[in-house]
Order: sequence, then C-alpha cells, then structure tokens
Amino acid sequence: MATSQNARRLEIIARGIGAAKLQAFRRTGSVFRREVEPGFLHIIDLGLGPSWSTYAGQFTVDVCVFVGEAYELFFSKPCPRRLTGSHCDLRMGLGLLRSPPKDQWWDVSLDSAALVAEVGDQIEGLALPFLARLESRRAFVEAWRASGNESLGLPPRGDLIVAAMLTGLGERAAAREVLNLAVAGAVGQRRAAFYSEIAARLGAAIHALPAKSAIGNQ
Repeated sequence: MATSQNARRLEIIARGIGAAKLQAFRRTGSVFRREVEPGFLHIIDLGLGPSWSTYAGQFTVDVCVFVGEAYELFFSKPCPRRLTGSHCDLRMGLGLLRSPPKDQWWDVSLDSAALVAEVGDQIEGLALPFLARLESRRAFVEAWRASGNESLGLPPRGDLIVAAMLTGLGERAAAREVLNLAVAGAVGQRRAAFYSEIAARLGAAIHALPAKSAIGNQ
C-alpha cells in the first residue's frame, strides 16, 4: 500500500478515535492537541512507521506533553504553530503505559472500525489517565519530583525542563536548585557543554526573578 494511502487510512482511524474518545482535543490529520495552560499542551500523535523500516505500513501512538518555555529555551526560536509529538520532550509510547510495558504498533490496513475501537479504548484507559497526572505545570513538576525522567517518558534533560517551568512559575530558589543539580550531574558527560549553555541563559532569567518568590517565602 502506498504511503499516501496509509496516511489516508490513518486519518480515517484518527477521525473515528477523536469522535469516540477525544472530543476535548483538536485534531489536525492524525495529531490531537489540547492546550491546558498557555504554552502547555497535551498531544496524542498517531504516527506511521518509516517506509524503509520494519514498521512500514504500521502506526503507533505517542502520548506527549509540550512545554513552550522549554522548547524556546532549547531551540532559541518561537514555538511552532502546528505542534506534533516530535516537538515534545515528554513523549511516551502508548504501549509503554501498559503493565508490563511493551512498544506497540498496529497494521494500518486492518479493519478501521476494529482499530478505532481497540486503539481508542487503550487511549481512554491508559493515555488519558497518564495525562491527567500532568494537568498543569505544577502537576508536571510534582510528578517529576516523585518519579524522575524515565517513568514520564522524559529524556535526561528533563531536569532542565523542570527548571524552566519553575522559573516561569516564579519559584526562584527551586529553579536555581534544580538547575544547579542538573549542571553538576552533567559534568564529565557528553551533554555538559549543552547544559552549561542552557544554564547561562536560564540562570539569567532566574536571577531576574524577585527574591520574595523563593519557596521559603511562599
């Protein structure tokens, strides 16, 4: 089946899932978005496997959170207008939310109604409760403090994302603490130069916060 045909079939499947399970999200093609705070979005991305890979003709589902201030910090440019899972640092495969976790792909050529029912039920039972834990920047920070990067589908630089969010929340002391620990943990690692560059930028923003917003004074 040609890639364009696969994409059309996937959009049909996404449309059915959206109508059944994701009415609170806005859909573009096979990507669903829900802005829960300005610049803070939940994204559910149905994506086809590359045509050259063993996943050709199959699709998977990524459950994502986009944090605008982190994107702008890392890439020094405005947030894209049409966000997808590829723009998100927090990106968790739907199958990895199961117990035991297992990456999951579906053949896009299977019966569309059956796929809508199966994948829709998994999104409702796994993805939406996961995103409910991350209903705000504050909730994101608390979830990260409780469980760290890996269980949230975050890369190692999750600590920088949290530092950026704390800065935006006006928590000077907490932001500086997380940032200092992040930079110290990167010493001797390949990511050390990147962390130092980000720390210089974010450190200036933290310094500009009023001292009264430190955690001890809240």
